[in-house]
Amino acid sequence: LYPRLTELVRRDDPVALAHAYHLACQAMGAMVLPVSILLMLYSREIVYAWTGDVSISNQSHVLITLLVAGTALTGLTQIPYALQLAHGWTRLALVTNSVCAILFVPAVYILGKHHGGEGAAFAWVALNLVYMFIQTPLMHRRILNGDLAYWYLRDTLVPGVAAAVPLVAIAPLLGLIGEGRFVSLVVIVPAYIVSVSMAIFMAHDLKIEIKRRIFARSMTA
Repeated sequence: LYPRLTELVRRDDPVALAHAYHLACQAMGAMVLPVSILLMLYSREIVYAWTGDVSISNQSHVLITLLVAGTALTGLTQIPYALQLAHGWTRLALVTNSVCAILFVPAVYILGKHHGGEGAAFAWVALNLVYMFIQTPLMHRRILNGDLAYWYLRDTLVPGVAAAVPLVAIAPLLGLIGEGRFVSLVVIVPAYIVSVSMAIFMAHDLKIEIKRRIFARSMTA
């Protein structure tokens, strides 16, 4: 994606640049959000299916949820970061990363000391919230000004909610089908497939692009 964004910046084509940017953000959301929400909601069941050890799943699921949440935010902010680099604007990321590095290391130590692994993982979430709600808005004040609301709502929130609906809906079913090692996966796996499909369907630009490419291939076949 980065070479494509760089090319559009060089061509000074803001319309095509905005389209490519939002399309990429929605594609990233459709990949990242369903699997992240799945792991955040059902890390206990997935770890149990993987290890077969109830104690490991009980002890690790909160830590996994926090780590996945922070990493999901990292994924969502990668396209805005690529857009900054495409404009040759490195100062914002440099300043943000420098400040965060100064604060992150003691935060990990203090939270880890008092709250264990979960505390250290919470620092990871907080770090990426800074990128999500401070760095990205600052970027949109200079680059694609006026597109911040579109990024939050159409690129991130709408696909995220769509992805979450089927995964949240199956929670009552898991309480009814028992606690066998692989029993929960019978419900979780199909719900995840539906989650990905709904995230793509609700990502407006991504859905249109997929339809366009399918139509173009069918015409040339």
